[in-house]
Amino acid sequence: MPDIRKVRKEAEELVRALDWEVYQNWAGLKPELNTSAIYAQHPDLLKREVLDDLKARRAAATEDAERRLRYLHAYLTSAFLANEVRELTDRHDTEEAKREVVVGHHIHPFRLSEVRMVNEDDRGTRAAIYEARNRAIDQINEISLVRWRRLHALAKELGYRDYAALFSNLKGIDFAQLDTLMTRLVDRTEKVYAERLERYLKPLDLSLKQAEKHDVAYVFRGKAWDPEFKKERAVATLKSTLLDLGFDLDTQANITIDAEERPNKSPRAFCVPAHVPRKVLLVVMPHGGHDDYATILHEAGHAEHYANAAADLPFEYKYLGDNSVTEGMAFALEYITLAPEWLADKVGLKETREFLDLAYTYKAYFLRRYAGKLRYEMQLHTKGLEGMAATYRRELERTLKFKHPREHYLEDLDDGFYAAQYLRAWILEAQMSQALREMFGDAWFREKEAGRFLKGIWAHGQKFTADELAKEFGYPGLDIDPLLKQVEEHLSAS
Repeated sequence: MPDIRKVRKEAEELVRALDWEVYQNWAGLKPELNTSAIYAQHPDLLKREVLDDLKARRAAATEDAERRLRYLHAYLTSAFLANEVRELTDRHDTEEAKREVVVGHHIHPFRLSEVRMVNEDDRGTRAAIYEARNRAIDQINEISLVRWRRLHALAKELGYRDYAALFSNLKGIDFAQLDTLMTRLVDRTEKVYAERLERYLKPLDLSLKQAEKHDVAYVFRGKAWDPEFKKERAVATLKSTLLDLGFDLDTQANITIDAEERPNKSPRAFCVPAHVPRKVLLVVMPHGGHDDYATILHEAGHAEHYANAAADLPFEYKYLGDNSVTEGMAFALEYITLAPEWLADKVGLKETREFLDLAYTYKAYFLRRYAGKLRYEMQLHTKGLEGMAATYRRELERTLKFKHPREHYLEDLDDGFYAAQYLRAWILEAQMSQALREMFGDAWFREKEAGRFLKGIWAHGQKFTADELAKEFGYPGLDIDPLLKQVEEHLSAS
């Protein structure tokens, strides 16, 4: 029988080593991703007998002990799968980091090409970058296809009906029930979402049916507001926003901001819980626009969540658990950028209506996009990979109303049904933000007392699930009505 103390210690070492490796690759510090070498250092941890032992211990344990074992079992099962496809994962991410796309006389690093595409005013040039990226994605898909075939087979080897059943069990999420909730939101926002997006495409002389993904990305880029959302001010605005809540990034020694520009650095901000709560990395590379500010605040929500976790928490509550929780905390800070008071105070935007019209359409787009992704993934992970490029296109075009390329069917996909975690996080954030407004006022983000309240929640790390936290805000569990009400009110206001 494996020594549970040794399993926990080694699992923490594995989590931290993998996070550090991913940080170096995504931050553009090294072109290769080499998780294979890390997994090779833990051969005894990633064995079926360890998973079987944890499953048996769970059945015999109660309360806190069962919760910790459940989180550990879920993580090590995911790690077992990742270890089995480690070489394919490394090949995929290394290929992304090294690959370049050529458009005319210009050579763009693959990762940076997305930023350049979205910033491009000329539709012909934007389309050329898009098509070059799609050709690259189609080639990278050859690696992804082999990888996903193996993951699907492994789920069955572990005794589950399919990959979907495995992760529904591990995460305790009923994907069909979540799909039903999101179908309500998609149906209720159908007409107003389409009308809004059609309106934003009109200045580009495009109808919704003519629009491509790069056109919609360009619309939501919202370049008209760049004078207010200066990239040079993004980090300073983040610091000022957190200071209002009582968090001083200049004196928080356990949070490090990596804002250096590098050619192969991921263009989107991300957070690395390198050693919770002692060392958390907030990685940013502002490139201009309102999305910079939203994304940086989102990742700062993760960073503060990890940095304020109690130092004496068990390993499982620092790093594992229901990731819908940390995503919910991240969304709570991200959507401060939709408050008129914040827009006036922090970016100098006095007339906010037009910006908020776009921003809430953008939020509706994301909610609908992830609803479509969930429905697609439920089919992909139960029926298999055959014909799924067409299924991806059909489901995403059904929910978003504009063209989607078949090439993105494996690129627009995260392991372990992470789309479901995001959806649950959006539901939790709407409940939490409503509670914060009721307790501290509409401008709760200016109140240090609100910061202390959040700090109290963050101290628990990820001990509690999103469903349990929702009860702390006065709900019987996750309830989509506050999110639905929020989106409907703002979309119908203009």
